[in-house]
Amino acid sequence: MASIRLDRIAAEHAVARVARVHYLGADRSTRGDWYTYYGAEAFILCAQQAPQDIAGGRLQDWAVRPFCGNPADSVRYWVTGPADDHPSMLYNPLARVRRAANWDDRGETHPRGTGPDLWVEVPVPAGEHRLSLYFVNDHNYYEPRRTYTVSVFDANGDYQAGVDVNDFVNGVYHQFAVSGPGTVTVCISRNLSMNVLLSGVFLDPLTDTIVRQAPTSAAWRDWASRHERHLSSADERKAFAAAVRSMSTGGDRSSIPVLSRLLASALSARQYGVAMWAADAKRRALSGRRDALQWHLQEIMSGFSTPVRVQAPMETQVVLARPFLQTVCGRYLDAGSEGLTGYRLAAFYRNTAWAHEASNPQLACLAYERLRAAVGEAGLAPEDHYRMAFVAPDPIADTPRLERILAAYPGLPNRAALQMQLLGRYLNAGRTQDAEGLIREMRTADIDETTTANAVLNLGVHHLSLKRVDSARACFEEVAGRHGAGHWALVAQQYLGAAPFVE
Repeated sequence: MASIRLDRIAAEHAVARVARVHYLGADRSTRGDWYTYYGAEAFILCAQQAPQDIAGGRLQDWAVRPFCGNPADSVRYWVTGPADDHPSMLYNPLARVRRAANWDDRGETHPRGTGPDLWVEVPVPAGEHRLSLYFVNDHNYYEPRRTYTVSVFDANGDYQAGVDVNDFVNGVYHQFAVSGPGTVTVCISRNLSMNVLLSGVFLDPLTDTIVRQAPTSAAWRDWASRHERHLSSADERKAFAAAVRSMSTGGDRSSIPVLSRLLASALSARQYGVAMWAADAKRRALSGRRDALQWHLQEIMSGFSTPVRVQAPMETQVVLARPFLQTVCGRYLDAGSEGLTGYRLAAFYRNTAWAHEASNPQLACLAYERLRAAVGEAGLAPEDHYRMAFVAPDPIADTPRLERILAAYPGLPNRAALQMQLLGRYLNAGRTQDAEGLIREMRTADIDETTTANAVLNLGVHHLSLKRVDSARACFEEVAGRHGAGHWALVAQQYLGAAPFVE
């Protein structure tokens, strides 16, 4: 089977440039927090929006193609459930949760030792890059002796590099240096495992521009070396802290210019892990300078909240480093509220929330939460309840507030927008019956057809993610049939024209 597959690779890429490959090592400490280091150029979070991936990065249309070794099989896009808190599971920036999802070679339908194996064709742009593959021995169906063999071939079908994958219940990134332009094909052999599971594919520059902003002392060179290898996030962070301490001879504030350069470079490169370390170190250096500290934290919030283009399958904008943004927002409120009590404290939280509702909803939501803690539920004005519903980032926890507002204030402006937010919370929580009831209410209300079509389409996508093909088809057919040539009708037609509706 392998020789037939390699012959096909060579034939398909007979005129392609040959990419060079060598193995770099394994990273077992980053785990599901891929956004801290991986995917600056391109990323694919396998099946995270099953039956679709989440793909993004600076490269436009990175056409990675997974396929099975047996031509009769197609890759399964598998998601175990809406959310999974295990730290090995990749963070889903659209759902804002960790999720157990992967490409699967359907090996469970074949006798052990007979493949079909998972193959991945990866285009490599010009230059030197780091190609990383993320594997998890999923705890939901853990297999104690699960092992794979990864083999990387060039466009001629010649073997270039490889590694065994084992001991990965907590997740492992296997990294390869690849040079292009060209194409490489990765074979992930099932061996005697139940099946092959691949959770993520990432591409980054091999030469890191961030280290050029660091001083040339021995401590900084040690950090730079660890950063470029990136085999342990924990060891790299310790080296970064040691390098910052090595500058303390000039006082804590002597490190601020260096940290500012590193921070700006890391944010530009989407190396959010290094950016957070530099931001923390600069925050400590600014301790006692309230105005400068708040200005610094405001800049960091802006940097972490920069949206990134993703496709899943439609193109949208998301904030990748939202967990870090949440932390920085908390520190901003801590710095601004220091020494305030009573009415002044409540006024600070309320004014901060109102000022940032549009520019930074995460900060606004956290400010409202602290306002509620300061004055109690009874101390919140009706306008506070209304505003809090629009900025709440938690797809499940704020559901009761939305339900209360919609029940108590039937004449609210933008009621349809609130209903769409409630629908999203129901779907994320798996409350399908409540979602269907809400859509029935929206159909009978005086709501524009575009909003109703959007709601029904989202319900269809939810059914599809749970493998309820007939229910999904009914939703898509309703949108396509009742809403003409509108945008959501076209999207529904795209769904109906693809698997599993069309074989």
